[in-house]
Order: sequence, then C-alpha cells, then structure tokens
Amino acid sequence: MVAFTLILCTLGLSAKDVTLSGFTYTADGGPKENKKIQVTYALNSTDKIARVKKVVDNNFPQKKSCEIPRTIKVDGVTYKVTKIGAKAFAQAGSNGNMNDANGKPLYNDLSFTRIKLPNTIVEIGDEAFCYLSSLKEFTLPTKVEKIGKHAFNHGGSFKSLTVPATCVSIGECAFGYCCIETLSFADGSKPLTLGRAVFIHNDIKTLVTPHRLAKWGDSMFWCNYRLTDVTVNGSVSSISESCFSSCNSLARVTINAPIASIDEQAFFDCYALSSLKVASANTLRSIGENAFQNCSFTTLGPDVLPYGLTTIGKSAFHSCKALTSVEFPVTLTRVCDNAFTSCKAISRIKCLTPIVPVAEWPAFPISIFPTCDVEVLPALAAQFSVAPVWEYFDWSKYTEASVADVGLGDGDTLPVEYYNLNGIRVDVDALVPGVYIERRGSSSRKVIVR
Repeated sequence: MVAFTLILCTLGLSAKDVTLSGFTYTADGGPKENKKIQVTYALNSTDKIARVKKVVDNNFPQKKSCEIPRTIKVDGVTYKVTKIGAKAFAQAGSNGNMNDANGKPLYNDLSFTRIKLPNTIVEIGDEAFCYLSSLKEFTLPTKVEKIGKHAFNHGGSFKSLTVPATCVSIGECAFGYCCIETLSFADGSKPLTLGRAVFIHNDIKTLVTPHRLAKWGDSMFWCNYRLTDVTVNGSVSSISESCFSSCNSLARVTINAPIASIDEQAFFDCYALSSLKVASANTLRSIGENAFQNCSFTTLGPDVLPYGLTTIGKSAFHSCKALTSVEFPVTLTRVCDNAFTSCKAISRIKCLTPIVPVAEWPAFPISIFPTCDVEVLPALAAQFSVAPVWEYFDWSKYTEASVADVGLGDGDTLPVEYYNLNGIRVDVDALVPGVYIERRGSSSRKVIVR
C-alpha cells in the first residue's frame, strides 16, 4: 500500500473532506506521488468510502498522467475510493461555459493525457471529465455501475471504449463528441439503460449492441460519420428518434430487438443505407416521419416492411431515389403523405392487403402514376381504382382481364348477366361499385363498376 501525504486536512468529528497528494505513473506503470496534483476527497466515515470531489493540477499546462488510488488512509482509517464526483476533472460545464451563473470558474487547469481509475469505482458523476480534451488514454473501471450526464462530453480522444457488464446506466451525452472508434459492450444479466445522445458525434465504425440493452434515448449515434454496420440486440421497443440520423456511411443494419416502431428521422440522411433487415417476428407496427429519407434502398420488401407493419409515416422514404420496387405487407393500413415522394424510379408496387390502405395525398410521386405496375387482389381492384391517391394509377389490366367461361350457353343474343366474384348472380339494377364478371353468351370478362 502506497503511503499518502496529507496536504490539507482539518479533521474533527464533523469533517467530511480531505485533500491529499495525487499520483502520476512511473516508467513501469506504477503510481508515484506528485505533490503538484491535489485530490480532494469527500469521506463517508460510516461506510468507510470516499468520493473524488476535485482534482487540481498546480503544474498546468505540462501534460502528464494521473492515477486515482483504490484506497486512501486518513488518521489511521482506510477508505475505499468508490466514486468520481460531478465535475471532478471537468475543464468546463456541459455546454462549454467556463463560468457558472455567478461568474465562478467551472473548470480546472488540467492537461492529463492519461487517467487511470481503480476498479473499486462504481459511479462516475455528471460532467466528471467534461471538456478534458487532452485525455488520450482511458479505460472504464470493470465494476462501474453508473456513468452520469455529460461525464466525458468533449472529453478527450481515446480511441476505444468497453462498457463493462456491471454498468446499468449511462447518462445523457456521456460520451458525446469524443473520438471513439471502437465501442464494445460486455454482456451480462443486468439491463442497460442509455440516456439520449450518449455516443453522439463519434468515429465508431461498427456497432453491436448488447443483449441486455433495455432502453435508449433519441439521437444515440447521431452524426457517427464513419459508422458502416449496425446490429441492434436487446429488448428496446423502438429505434429511437434520430438514433442513427446523419450516419452518412451506414450501409447495413440488422435489427434483432423486438421493436414496435422506427421513430422519426431514425435513419434520416443515411445516404449509403441499402440493406436493412428487421429480424424480430411480427413486432414492428409503424415507421415514423422522415425515418429513411435520402437512403439508398433499391427494393423494399419483407426485410424492411415486415408482416405486422400498419403505418408508413409522413416522408418516411422521401427522396430514396434508387428505389424501384415496393412490396407492402398485408397488414398495412395507412401510407401517409409524401411517404414516397421524389422516389421517381418506382416501377412496381405490390399491395395484396385485404382492404385498401388509406393513402394520403401525395403519398407517391405523381410522375409514376401512368407507368407503375400495381398488383392488388383482383377482388379489390375496383375499390383501389376509386380510392383517394390509388385512383390515379392505371387499372386497365384489371378491367380488360378475361376469365374462364363457365358455360351459360352459346348464343351471342343472350342478354348480359353479371356475377360477383363468389359466382352469385347480381341483378343489373343492384350493381354497386366493385369488380364483376360480365357474361354474354359464351364470352365473359371482368369489369369494374364505378
């Protein structure tokens, strides 16, 4: 156990804080006392634990390392160091301000390039390392459970990060605007919750979320420009709002989590995204506004629009200019306005739904109406042909399609007779809009009554 020098300590029965010398690394990686680094600890005399409250460097701007010990000894009592307090190493507040509302400095003159925390640490507080831009080497303690809001926001350029299995909570923007390239999660039995924008604006290349991921906030990986491949595991119920927005290089996504929705702008401006597979069984119900705007899909089928999907939101696939073919699931009930506008290459739509889905104007590009081949259940063709938006497609193939003659006689002088698609004769005066079989003598054909 390394001895610690007491720099400033006024202890009584009610004393809570103590300031001790800090430590840097020796050549072999061990700690070496450095009196120019001062660490203030908040002591809990009942539980014999200590929290790092403030770190002061009196040798700024010389770049150096800093090590926090596992234990400290004060007046013969040993305290285990278990927490890094709020703003303990912070260079600024979470919004970059150097002063608080009263004009007092929020920052330290720190330039640590390497910080080592003991594996006794279970909690890292809000803004603990905020704006510590010099930090290049850092590893999360293997027993950390909670990481606070903005804990490392703009806090350095360490290239890799492993979230340990003990971690259950990471706060808002905790690792935002870092330079993380390799992100991994140790799996375990404890559910993990991520606040909003935790990994916003990093350099992560490949992402595999852990099976214990239970909840995440919006904008989680927004503007990770180098991200190319994503696999979403866990029990999250949605791909959250703007979760992967502006990940310009993202090309392939597999979703194994039982999501019910892909939320607003979830993959907005993911220009390279051409492969997405929703592998979870029959859970996805809605795709939100602008969710896939400006993506590079060429076809949309069961992988992206699986069975169970009911709603495609406003501008969901707007400006997917490479898109040529769309196959809607039979569960679809609504296509919102502008869902496919500017997708002018669409030449085929398959919609075998048992009812005509509501289509809001203009769900599709006007330019494709005359030429796009639309496949529907023949029995519903008449309803599609008069339904809002759908009516503008060309339905002539259904009105001209012939049917097999069932033999009502050979005389061409016989009067015209009409039958519904169940083979039941319908009096001409009782015809309502729909598809019918028109028979005259030995000839028969399908017709639409509008």
